[in-house]
Amino acid sequence: MEVIHEVDLSREEAEHFVQRVERQLKMLRSLIYTNIARFQEWIVNLEDKTWLRARVTYAGCEGGKVMDYLSANVNADRQRLILGVSRGLSYLHSNDVVHGNLNPGNIHIGHDVGDENPIPRISGFGFSYAMRDEPVHLKVEGAFSVSLRYIAPEILAGDGVPCDRKGDVWSLGSTLSYSSVDVPTRVSATNTTFYSQSWTPTSGTPRVLAMKRFRGVSYAILLSVPPSVKLSKV
Repeated sequence: MEVIHEVDLSREEAEHFVQRVERQLKMLRSLIYTNIARFQEWIVNLEDKTWLRARVTYAGCEGGKVMDYLSANVNADRQRLILGVSRGLSYLHSNDVVHGNLNPGNIHIGHDVGDENPIPRISGFGFSYAMRDEPVHLKVEGAFSVSLRYIAPEILAGDGVPCDRKGDVWSLGSTLSYSSVDVPTRVSATNTTFYSQSWTPTSGTPRVLAMKRFRGVSYAILLSVPPSVKLSKV
């Protein structure tokens, strides 16, 4: 089960929680696509005395998280998985839905009836919203939070910029670079350091997976891979 929304009742009213959860459930029920985890059921619990949390479960994710699957299946067709995740995000955007927290932990593996091929399915809709609704902003603490490694720099800057489709594309690039060759990525910035650290590849040649210019600084997702590894365009 995953948390899709939470509220600390000692600080906030429950009314906003109810409205937000209703919007989330309506959105989840409308998402029907092979590369999107299928909403199954939901529950609300009062936890730690003051935290009200809504959790959901999905069907069609029996293969577990994508990185666990790749660790157990070293010869898996990664390009096929990459294409499936890209199609899933394209489906969301074509239906005016922003995911807001795309990362490898929110991609699960499933199978369709009669098909042995693994199918990547996007889950993790706690920060997702329909574009007709109020946008969702970054949250970096609590049971329900984002993975900073995959968030676009303008959102991380803390100026109140909400998650949007452009941010989703940045997260997609970072996610796919990680899962394509199973090595970590880092975010590098020209004329500055990012995450309070600089990074120098220890092996291989750095490849630029995605670039974005923000406040006069060029940010790039870099992937260090051995020269023998070939990256195919999808």
